[in-house]
Amino acid sequence: MCNDRRVFAEADGKTFGGAVTKRSPVGITRSAAKRVTVAVVAALVLGLLAACGASSSGSGAGTSSTATPPASAGATSAVVAQAKAAIAKYYTAMDATGKPTSTPKPKPNQSIWVISCDQTLTGCSLPAESIKKAAAVLGWKVTIFDGHSNPAEYATGVSEATAAHANAIVLDSTDCNFAKAPLEQAKKQHILIYGYDVIDCSDPGEGGGPHLVDYTGLPTGYGTYPQFIRDWGKLKADYVIAATNGHANVITWSEKDILSINYEGQAIKAELDKCSGCKQVANVDFTLADFANNGVFQKFQTALAQHPEANATATLYDVTIIAAVAPALKAAGRTGNFVVAGGEGYPPDLDLIRTGGGQASAFAIDISDVGYPTINVLNRLLDGKPPVDEHVGILLIDKQHNLSQIHGYYNGFFPYAAYYTKLWKLAEGDPSPRRRRPRGVSRSDTRARGRERLGQVDVREDPGGRVSPRRG
Repeated sequence: MCNDRRVFAEADGKTFGGAVTKRSPVGITRSAAKRVTVAVVAALVLGLLAACGASSSGSGAGTSSTATPPASAGATSAVVAQAKAAIAKYYTAMDATGKPTSTPKPKPNQSIWVISCDQTLTGCSLPAESIKKAAAVLGWKVTIFDGHSNPAEYATGVSEATAAHANAIVLDSTDCNFAKAPLEQAKKQHILIYGYDVIDCSDPGEGGGPHLVDYTGLPTGYGTYPQFIRDWGKLKADYVIAATNGHANVITWSEKDILSINYEGQAIKAELDKCSGCKQVANVDFTLADFANNGVFQKFQTALAQHPEANATATLYDVTIIAAVAPALKAAGRTGNFVVAGGEGYPPDLDLIRTGGGQASAFAIDISDVGYPTINVLNRLLDGKPPVDEHVGILLIDKQHNLSQIHGYYNGFFPYAAYYTKLWKLAEGDPSPRRRRPRGVSRSDTRARGRERLGQVDVREDPGGRVSPRRG
């Protein structure tokens, strides 16, 4: 997704209207503010580029209008039914099921380097710190290199990790193309490359070069990050179609200076095109630079004024809601009759959903615990074993579903730390005081009982245990 998750930074200086928080492809900030400094927006701009994808051709900004021809009620109702079915399965949390139930004995003294896009941004810092916390359970050393939203520093971080003979490098919202040459050197030294919220250099949008990322951490069911980000956009469009019963007059968005976001915007429009009763009445075309001068707010406000018939939007990421959509709707008195489909679902966005302040939904992922499945995958890969599906899910949150259960960041409704700690301790050998095996109980029976204490069957004995080797 470009999934947004980031910590709000405050600074003294010149401010402008519209609340903005920081984001990354799979998150947004911990707290919202009514006004934001230009310095903060500059960090946001760089963080978005780092977290969401490589640059493609830039574009000017403005609004344009496209319309879908009218169609029969039967065709519209079929599309609405399909949209409702598509989003319905995401109302149930998936993280508590399908978790791996065995893992190799962890190797001692492993060195992991995390190349974080920017430690002031929640979408980068929370995953990085979670990886460090999870690795500590295994006694592994984690070095977090802060890229400060500067692609040149990402390359430096990879080079330093290689020089330090890291066992694995985690690219944390730092796309492959930003550090291609250093990553090639790391691969020559047989260093494992793990991608979190990244696009590999092999993607056509990156030039279609060789694979440099050994494994990409993704929600369950996805093979590549571009596949995920397109589907994330499609789900937002489906929410709009379902919420308006196929009669959406939509303001869409285009941002071509971030590859993954460009992919998402294309997917949203393609899904809306299937709805014959829907119209794309205007398109807000913007770039990252527009955040620095309040341009995103102004462009959406203009589109809203020019198209009073508009009743919905499917946003590319939640920063646009905080910075532009919510304040513009509030100024126009439209928060109560305008469907806003969002993404990351950070605390300020969830507050908007609770209060009816200009956001209707979010498609959230637990980023604060992502370190545990990440370390488990690394443990398998470093042992030469194929990864298994860690079953990290997407949760649809709106006012009627899941919202009341979340306080702060969404946590997957699952005890990640306790579960994976027990999994790893069992792999190392039961750390509890040894008990003499009763007569008549075989060693295999004892191991089986250990697995029962974990609460599930060993994945090697479970025909439902899925192996998910990295693809792209």
